[in-house]
Amino acid sequence: MSERNVSVEPNVPCDRCRGVIGIIQARFLEFRQSDQTKSSAPFRIDYGQAREVQASGLKGCHFCSIISQKLCPTHSERDISQPPGSFITITMSFNNKGSKVVASADAWLKDANRNRLVNGTIFIDSNIDSNQPVAASWSMSTGSDAALDLASTWLHQCTSNHQLSST
Repeated sequence: MSERNVSVEPNVPCDRCRGVIGIIQARFLEFRQSDQTKSSAPFRIDYGQAREVQASGLKGCHFCSIISQKLCPTHSERDISQPPGSFITITMSFNNKGSKVVASADAWLKDANRNRLVNGTIFIDSNIDSNQPVAASWSMSTGSDAALDLASTWLHQCTSNHQLSST
C-alpha cells in the first residue's frame, strides 16, 4: 500500500451490497470453473428500492453510489425524489476477453408496476493476470491513490487547457 493510502478510510459497502457482492463473487467463481470460451448465463439481482439505494450511496456505500449515479443521480438528500415503489434490478454476466474478464451489469430503474424508466450499463473490466491499480471509479475510497491521481489529472488538464481568470 502506498504512503498516500495509509490514511484512507475505505467506503464500506452497505449490508445490501455486501450480500450482492457475495452473489457476484460466487457466480464469478462458477464462471472461472466453467468453459470460459462462452459468456456466462446472465443472472438477475433485485437490488431494492431506488430511494434506499440513493440514500445508501449518500451515506458512503460506494457500490450504491455508482448504481445511483448511473440511474438516478443524487448529490444530496433533497435529490431523492424517485416515486414511491420504484426499484432497481441488475442483470449481470461475465465474458472472457483474453486475460481479462469483463462483467457487464445492465441496471434498470423500474416503477412500482415494473415499467422500465431508466437503463444504464456498467462495465467492470478486470485484468486477472495483472496486479494493475484499480480504476478510480472502483477504488476503495475517494482518498485512494487512484482517485487522487484522477483528480490530479483533471486539475492538470484544466490548468493546461483553460484560460485562468485573473479576478
